[in-house]
Amino acid sequence: MRDETRAKQLAHALVGTGNSCGIRTRALLTDMNQPLGRAVGHAVEVQECLNLLRGKIDDGARPVLDLSIELSAHMLVLSRVDESLDAARARLQRALDSGAALERFRQNVEAQGGEPRVCDDPDRFLPLARESVKVESPRSGFVRSVNTTEVGHAIAAIGGGRIRVEDSIDPSVNQRMSFKFLMLAGLLCVLALAGPACHRQVYSADDKSKIHVGIVFDIGGKDDRSFNAAAFAGVKCAETGKWPHGENCGKPALDIVLRDIEPGNPTSIEPAMRAFAERGYDLVIGVGFAQAPIMEMVAKDYPSLHFAIIDGVIFEDDGKTPRANVASLIFKSTKGHISLAYLRPRRLRRELLAFWAAWILV
Repeated sequence: MRDETRAKQLAHALVGTGNSCGIRTRALLTDMNQPLGRAVGHAVEVQECLNLLRGKIDDGARPVLDLSIELSAHMLVLSRVDESLDAARARLQRALDSGAALERFRQNVEAQGGEPRVCDDPDRFLPLARESVKVESPRSGFVRSVNTTEVGHAIAAIGGGRIRVEDSIDPSVNQRMSFKFLMLAGLLCVLALAGPACHRQVYSADDKSKIHVGIVFDIGGKDDRSFNAAAFAGVKCAETGKWPHGENCGKPALDIVLRDIEPGNPTSIEPAMRAFAERGYDLVIGVGFAQAPIMEMVAKDYPSLHFAIIDGVIFEDDGKTPRANVASLIFKSTKGHISLAYLRPRRLRRELLAFWAAWILV
């Protein structure tokens, strides 16, 4: 929850529900305004926790340990194993110091068919990233806030999370934070990318014959009765030969795989666009001129992929020449359809031309 008042309301509701069902329930409100530890990502977070269980405590990961002890202490009191939080905390600390906590984790891993030796050598058995890129601050200073939502979006965009249900997850993708609030930030973070995430990904064998098209709608959703709705109608016509409501659109369906994303806020647009590009989509469409600055950056990063912007024009660095890998679809002032004036047919595959031929909105 982003708002503390609403978080308290939800906590009270959940506690009330649990207690009314005869389950002793408590809720703790904790600070999520920055990553809890240094690691953000599947494998590295497991690595961080294993290091804590093994007694290798890094100051940046200390909040992970402290919160884990506090939550566990409340559980011990609620289950009447201990009478007080202090007694529960002491019990937990003994389990950590003696290695009993690590041993129990080892048993859980083995019981689920995992490799128990990961407890002894996490770096060897975890799928950690093979390549990393440093992202440094241009100047020294103090970190006053962290946009944790965008940290999550960044991880998802490079394969560490799902933007759509069918997306696969690369557990090695991660981000390591080398700062906390009020700490001198010379180096902001280290963004680690697994090998596959650093290169254009290809489709599975049964999809290679199809053109993959991804469209990122503007804020407002595809039912906004404006550009989004018109774009959605056009791509559904190209995909299925029908309008969204099911009526035949008068054009044959094309052999394409279509995916769309409706961003919840403006900061979600770039991660969504990059997600399509990273997965090697043949064509990435942005709806609305507001997406032009974002598409300009993404298209420049992926020069071998094709992009299209609706109601906008993206130029090369000279500010005059339309960017070679971006089709700019603009509305003529006297007609209700999209003009392909800036489309460069010689740069596109013949199949993509067929797609655009079907995607004229009248």
